[in-house]
Amino acid sequence: MEKKFKSFLNRYYYSQSKTNQIIIRYSLVGIICLIVVSSCIAIASGSRKNTPDIYSNDSNTSDQTIDTIDETESSDQIIDNQEQDSLNKSPSSELYYVERVVDGDTIRINYNGQSTPLRLIGVNTPETKDPRKTVECFGVEASNYLTSLLTAKYVTIESDPTQADRDKYDRLLRYVYLDGEDIGLKIISNGFGNEYTYNYPYRKQAAYKNAQANAASQKVGLWADNACAASSGSGQQGGQSQGQECNIKGNINKKGERIYHMPGQQYYNQTQIDTSQGERWFCSEAEAQAAGWRKSKV
Repeated sequence: MEKKFKSFLNRYYYSQSKTNQIIIRYSLVGIICLIVVSSCIAIASGSRKNTPDIYSNDSNTSDQTIDTIDETESSDQIIDNQEQDSLNKSPSSELYYVERVVDGDTIRINYNGQSTPLRLIGVNTPETKDPRKTVECFGVEASNYLTSLLTAKYVTIESDPTQADRDKYDRLLRYVYLDGEDIGLKIISNGFGNEYTYNYPYRKQAAYKNAQANAASQKVGLWADNACAASSGSGQQGGQSQGQECNIKGNINKKGERIYHMPGQQYYNQTQIDTSQGERWFCSEAEAQAAGWRKSKV
């Protein structure tokens, strides 16, 4: 009997030990699972904290969009400025030789091997060569001015799609540039001609009109109060110029010496006449000498 009781106790303690082991094992498994779950929760929570705010992103994107629009507007302004600057620059590199100046707004150039008349777009100067009219006020000055600028020079030219290729007199209609400078704009800006629109507005119309307004407000050239009284296009000298070509250059050098240059002389082509400095054109040597100029020695 005693042996049976001891055997029972041994079996009981053994079963209890087994149960404890199982409890311990499951407890360990539970603790491990709890640790894993806690870690996952911590990781997930950290991810949410590091995730950028959607609305904040939209706000930043909106700001970036606004910045982009501002940059685009600035770019448009730059383009507008560039377009404005292009009004003063030649778009072509092909050069044409100016054979002679006909009057203040017309020249003859060597065009495709032929002597061809060219009428400047957007400019009209006082008349000097129309046989139906007398020489108009400031006409001789305008013609002389263009002569001093372009005679025997190489220029570039530009057509305007808003205008015809040639006028009714078969003259080319073009903008003319010397060393990249718009000659039509220069004529108007210095008061040697008017802005002129024929039938349809041309591309540079606004710039030319603005140049005329500035010249008029500053009273330069033909806009001066005494322009017609002082003009060589009226009175005795104007009458002389109708029958003669006034192409003698009356230059004043740095020493103040008054020297005139005849066509064909060494420094004739490079001599520029600035009427605002007292320099002038003459129709004959006798006229130049009577005015106090001497002939160039070379």
